[in-house]
Amino acid sequence: MDACDITIVEHVENVSHNLFYIRKSYCNENAMEVHIIVDILLRYLGNLREWSVARVLCRHTHDIVAKKQYRMDVLGVRSFIRTNRCMCCLKHVDEPRWISHKAVPVSYMRYTVTCHHYMCQTSALFSMIRDLSTSNIHVLTSPFQVTGDIQIPRSNGTVTSGQCVTHGLAMIRNQYYVMTRWHDHCKNVPWSHYFDHEPRIVFKELHSVVDASI
Repeated sequence: MDACDITIVEHVENVSHNLFYIRKSYCNENAMEVHIIVDILLRYLGNLREWSVARVLCRHTHDIVAKKQYRMDVLGVRSFIRTNRCMCCLKHVDEPRWISHKAVPVSYMRYTVTCHHYMCQTSALFSMIRDLSTSNIHVLTSPFQVTGDIQIPRSNGTVTSGQCVTHGLAMIRNQYYVMTRWHDHCKNVPWSHYFDHEPRIVFKELHSVVDASI
């Protein structure tokens, strides 16, 4: 990092605050090109929070982060996890971020370890979403209920208490299903059995790309 870069970093006390300033100063004829400012802030100080701010701040900053080249091959693992190395940039990290693949049953859950840089975290998230889509599992923006407890309808008209996956849904014949289980049994129950509204899927465009290729 040269002297100019150090000066820039030293004067940036809060990335979110400076990204907000970009929006206010963008129309200033003497303002530095917004894409240069955002690129500098994200490159040196950007984590997932700042990336999220840039993504929704305005159309210009959204386009900047949207056009970045993210990796789609940072896949989670279930065992032999190196807890002090980012699985994207491979750098040593003392306090890593753990991304849990919660949109699948517990027995299939995997984990991704990353550093705090936005490129590594978003690459891991996008890789997870794309990978799950190949198994026809779509990730929800948030769990559809607080706990995994659920009443499962049976073919004989009764219901059984069981568990379900709350962070993701199975896509079967263009319909969403809740993944449920009880004892040694599994059953995909139509989303419409429990709710009368459409589920909210995170980064739906990523799922669509994969679905079209299956």
